[in-house]
Amino acid sequence: MATSENVAAGARAVFFSVAYPDPKDGFSSRDAAGVFTQLDALFRAARAVTDPQWLAATAERLGQQGGGEAAPDHAIEPPAPKPAQEPAVRRIHMDWRHIEVATELPWEFIVGGGLVGLVTMAKLVTEQEPRIQVAIAQLSLEQADWEARRTDAERPVIDVLGSYVLGRARVRPSYTQIYLGEEDEFEGWTA
Repeated sequence: MATSENVAAGARAVFFSVAYPDPKDGFSSRDAAGVFTQLDALFRAARAVTDPQWLAATAERLGQQGGGEAAPDHAIEPPAPKPAQEPAVRRIHMDWRHIEVATELPWEFIVGGGLVGLVTMAKLVTEQEPRIQVAIAQLSLEQADWEARRTDAERPVIDVLGSYVLGRARVRPSYTQIYLGEEDEFEGWTA
């Protein structure tokens, strides 16, 4: 069976976009800045949550502190990504209805479960599965399998990471998308 990593490796590019709805009182400059702070936190959390050593050590630390589900979101700080793992912003669209940011995911972000972590974290912050292009449909299956294998000690860490991401901005994403393809097809996907 092909994994989502194998499919992504054969693609020219892997893109992720996130859209934020108008908070009903208009976007402030702080809201716009918060979108990027939250997006950075989302990518950091996505990589951290699929690092088995970091996840186990953090679960153990929270368990010793009695943190569990009641742990504050500042109890966890995901590690900074390596420079090669940093997604590159490729498109920003903002109007009075929404802000949409589209990024290209480097292979170094994807390898080792980055896409699975991204689906996990995006689902927590938007309360729905990301829209995933048909070519990587097995990504949802891989994410569900990964999630089912999490221990009772690890699940609160994932929830706290979701709070960590959401706490970075006043606005909450309405939906996310993951798709593969060519740079010149990019505009059509995000229009």
